[in-house]
Amino acid sequence: MVNEFLMVFLIIEIVVFSYIDKILYNSFFTPFNVLAYPITVILLIATFLNPYFHFRQISIEVYSLFIFGFPVFWVGGQIPILIVSRMKKTISGFTESKYNVSDENLKSSIMILSWIIIAVLFYSFLKAYQAVGGVTNMGSDLFAYLYAGSGITGHLLALAIICIIYLVTILKKKDYLIIITIAVLSVCIILYQVKSWIYMTLVCCILSYIHKNNKIRLKAKHIFLLAFTIFSLFEASYFFSIHINTKNFLDVNIFFIRHFVGYLVAGVNGLSEHFAYSLPVGIDPDVLFMPFINLTNVIRGIDPMPVVSSYFVPIDLKGELTSNVKTIFGTIFIFGGYFIGIIYVLFLGFISYLVMIITYISRNIWYELIYFFLMSGLFLGWFDLYFNILTLIEIPFIMFLFSLISRVKFLPETIRQPK
Repeated sequence: MVNEFLMVFLIIEIVVFSYIDKILYNSFFTPFNVLAYPITVILLIATFLNPYFHFRQISIEVYSLFIFGFPVFWVGGQIPILIVSRMKKTISGFTESKYNVSDENLKSSIMILSWIIIAVLFYSFLKAYQAVGGVTNMGSDLFAYLYAGSGITGHLLALAIICIIYLVTILKKKDYLIIITIAVLSVCIILYQVKSWIYMTLVCCILSYIHKNNKIRLKAKHIFLLAFTIFSLFEASYFFSIHINTKNFLDVNIFFIRHFVGYLVAGVNGLSEHFAYSLPVGIDPDVLFMPFINLTNVIRGIDPMPVVSSYFVPIDLKGELTSNVKTIFGTIFIFGGYFIGIIYVLFLGFISYLVMIITYISRNIWYELIYFFLMSGLFLGWFDLYFNILTLIEIPFIMFLFSLISRVKFLPETIRQPK
C-alpha cells in the first residue's frame, strides 16, 4: 500500500513540475519531461508486473530517490533561465521547425560522408567476419571489437549516428535515396550489437520527428508499430549470439519476451535490490566522471576504466537474472554518494536546460540535434546513467564542430517573454 501511495505522489509531483515548465518555456518538450515520464512509466510497469514475471517487489527507497531526485534535477535546470532573464533575453519554446533544406551543399556533404562511412564499415565487417570464422561467431565480443570496437571504425560509428539523426531531421516522404542511406547506416549500427547505441539513435530520431511535426500522435497503430520496432531491434541485437545458434524458434522467443521485460525493468529492479540488501553508497565517484578519467589515463599510458559495470545484483526470485544497471539517479547515488550525487544531478539539470535554451535562441540546426541527442540520454535514464560514457561527449562535440562550418539555419521565430 505504501508503494502505491508513493507512486501516486510521484506522479502528482511530475505533473506539477511539468505544468510549471509549460508556463516557463511554453513547451512540454523540456529535459524534465523527457527524463521523468519514461522513468515513471517503467516504474509503473515494474510496480504492477514484477510479481507476474517472478521479479522482486520494488523497495520503498526507489520511489523516495525519484521523488527527491526529480526536483533536484529541475532546480538545477532553472539556473540558466535566471541568467537569461538577467540578460533580458526571452524564450519562446519549440514551435514547428522550418529547416533550410534548400542548402543542398550540406545535404550532399552529409550523404557523401554517409556512404564513405558505409564503405569503410563494410570493409571492417568483412575483415571481422573472416577473423571470427563465419556467421555463427558474429555474436561474440571479439567480432564487435574487430568490427567497430576501437580505432577509426569506432569513431565512424559515432559519425554514422550523427548522419542518421541529421538525415531523419531533413527527411521528406519521397526522398528514397535518403531513406535507403538511413536504412544502411542503421544496419551498420545494429551489426555492432550494442543496444544503447541502437536505442539512443532511435530515441533521438523520434524526438526529432516529434519536434519537426510539432505534435505527438498516440494512435493505436503508432503505439503498436513503436513497440514492435523496439522489440525487433532488441531481438536483432541478439540475433547472431542466440538466434543463429538456436534451432528451437518457440523456446528462444519465449526467452526473448521474458528477457525483454527483464531489460525494461532492470534499472529499477537493480536499484531496488541494492537498497534491499542495504549495500553501501558513494563506492566509487570516479565512475561518474569516467570519460575524462579515461582520456587522462590514455594520455598517461594507464589502462582505462571499464565502461561496462561489473557490479551485478540478482533481480528475480530464482536468482537466474542479474542486473548491472541502476537507473540514472541510482547509478549517481550508488557511486557518488549523497553530496557528490546531489551536485552531479544539479549540474546535469543545469547543462540540460542550458542546451535547451541555447537551442531555443539559436538558429543553427546542429544545436538542436545536440539537444535531441543529449535528451536521448535522459530518456533512457530508466535504464542507467549514460552521461558517464564518451559517446555522450564525443557526438555532441562533433556536432558542435559541424555547427562551426555549417550555415544551415532555422527561419526566424517569434521570441516572447515567459509569463
